[in-house]
Amino acid sequence: MDLVLSLVSPVSGYASDPYITVWQLAFNCPSAVSEITSKWTGTLKIKHFQNNKTAKEKAVLDFASDNTEPYNKSFLMSELKAALKKSNETAAGPDGI
Repeated sequence: MDLVLSLVSPVSGYASDPYITVWQLAFNCPSAVSEITSKWTGTLKIKHFQNNKTAKEKAVLDFASDNTEPYNKSFLMSELKAALKKSNETAAGPDGI
């Protein structure tokens, strides 16, 4: 409720009234309603993100490997040369471009 009052206090007559209805706000100050909504949902998203981040950071990561992943497979020099021949030249030319 403090957030609501702080956002609508510039509107005359509402700063001291804690019983403001949504309809009164929407009718008299629609920009306050959109600001309240965006700040409230933004706060919820931040809280959700922080809670999720904290939970994920507590997870223990396992970096153990038996090195059998496909990217760890041995290859021959001829395979490397064949792959390099198929690739395009991407280095800068004499003009540096």
